[in-house]
This record gives sequence, C-alpha cells and structure tokens, in this order.
Amino acid sequence: MKHTCLSYIGKGRLAEISQYGSGDVTSETFADPRTWRDLGDILLFHPSAVTRHEASFVIADLQVPLAERLISAVKFDTSIVAKHEAAESLGKIEDGDDAWMAYVFLQRASDRKNRRYARGVYHCDVQTTVRESLEKLEGRFSVFKDRYEKRNRIGTFC
Repeated sequence: MKHTCLSYIGKGRLAEISQYGSGDVTSETFADPRTWRDLGDILLFHPSAVTRHEASFVIADLQVPLAERLISAVKFDTSIVAKHEAAESLGKIEDGDDAWMAYVFLQRASDRKNRRYARGVYHCDVQTTVRESLEKLEGRFSVFKDRYEKRNRIGTFC
C-alpha cells in the first residue's frame, strides 16, 4: 500500500490504523502514551486526509513528542488540509527540543526565495499557517534562541 507521505506501509499495519475514523482520533482515545505509535502512524499513513488532520490536532493538544512526523506531514502529505493542520500543530509545540526542531523547519519553509521543499509546502494556505506558527515559536524562543542555536547546530531533520 502506498504511503500518503513518504514511502510504504505494510497491509497489516495499514489495516490496524485504518480502523480509526476521524471521530475516533481524539485526545481521550490517545491520552495513553502507549497509543502514540498508532497516532504517529495515523498522521502519516491513514488513507483519509481528514483523519490525518485530526491526528495533527491531537498531537498538538496532548503535546505528543512527534515533531519529526509533523514536519514530514507538512513536507510530504498529499493533502493541503493535512499539511495545514500539521503546520499549525508545529506552532503549538511547547517542548524545547521538539519546538526548536519545528522552529528551524518553519523558518526554512517560510523562505519562498530558497525553496527547499515540494511545492505543496508553498501553497498559500499552508504558507499562511507556516508563518503564523513561526511567529508563535519565535515569541517562545526569543529569550533563549542563542543557546539552542549553539547546542543544536541545524540538523538534517528539516
């Protein structure tokens, strides 16, 4: 089965995560950290864009440490709706390392002159959300940005 974002997922695993409908992807359903693997797979692999969108929302709501998966969704998802919600969720991350990863990615994704990513990242709806999320994170990082830049030289995650 073709992956909605990057590559492929096994039929068995796809069947497992496909049991969730958009109404099933809630903060209550995924409050237990043991369910976060399913949530991350739903974000990237679920056949429904609406369900992937809901997974992004829940990740932000619960502060699940899945920034790399949210970045992958913004970069590679085939749905503008799912990309938009993933970008919005990046701006809500409060954890230092994941928030920094989101911040660096959003900086790069907002640079329309030096396009690094597929054109879907530069869709007007996604770009608006990228800029709004970047502003939220810039406010959070203004106090200790230098410390993160020194400690976390821009990595390959973006």
